[in-house]
Formats: sequence, C-alpha cells, structure tokens
Amino acid sequence: MYEPFSPKWPSEVCLGCGVRNYLIHEYYMIHDHLWLKVNPQDDGELCIGCVEHRLGRTLHHRDFTNVPVNSLRGPWSRKSYRLKSRLRGKVFYG
Repeated sequence: MYEPFSPKWPSEVCLGCGVRNYLIHEYYMIHDHLWLKVNPQDDGELCIGCVEHRLGRTLHHRDFTNVPVNSLRGPWSRKSYRLKSRLRGKVFYG
C-alpha cells in the first residue's frame, strides 16, 4: 500500500503537462463520464489544469465524486488552492 502524497505512487505524473501531481497536491476523482472524455484510455493522471483544458471548461464541484480523496477534511485535505476552489465551487484561476 502506498502512503498519500508519496513520490512512490506508480502514476504520479500528469499525462498532459508532466507536473508531478503529488508535489502540487492534486489528487481527486471526477465522474467516470468526464474522466473518459478527457482520458479515453482511462490510464494515468491529469492535473486540474489539463482536465479543464481537455474539457474546454472549468471544473465545478458537481463534477467531483463523493469519495474521501475529494474531502476537504481528514487525511486527504492537503490540496492545491486551485483544486480546493473547484471543490468548494469558487473558481480560482492559477
């Protein structure tokens, strides 16, 4: 089992831009239909910016699933400001 935010995670790099998601604290889950739209092969990870670029729009809190990794509290609460703003429904561009 891997520890949260560990560089040992097998898919740590954004497929779009190459940023290491664990360094920018962008772990999340969006609904399957959106994920398959931006990543049809359903393999790897994308940062929030690359998901939004591929979708052609900003993510909204309703786009995220109701799972612990999307929680703003608890062991997964450490998130980028950009991701927190999407989860809260208040958009921050950056």
